[in-house]
Amino acid sequence: MAIPTWHYKFRSMEYDKSLAKPQILLNILDTEAIIRIGKLYQKQHPDEKSERNLVSLLSDSLSTENGSIDLSIARRIKEDFKAASILTIDGWILSTTEGRQCALYSLTNLK
Repeated sequence: MAIPTWHYKFRSMEYDKSLAKPQILLNILDTEAIIRIGKLYQKQHPDEKSERNLVSLLSDSLSTENGSIDLSIARRIKEDFKAASILTIDGWILSTTEGRQCALYSLTNLK
């Protein structure tokens, strides 16, 4: 019983790395700023500070039928803003999806 639990919890994650790249923010912010936002997001949402949980939340109901993951994420970001699923971190108004992407980016781009 312990071995399957250990394997699930500690094995490396396999997912499309596009999930961890907040493309819109990467056009206007440097890596350090995104990592800072990601760490602040994790402090505000301590239940979402594991790579596994963030990947699950970002992948949930993600459709790539009509395009790439980047396009699907961009659609979700627009939907977040329309639904007022937004947050303010470090002076930036972000969608929940962008906050999660920054958090995942900060976990996967540690120096």
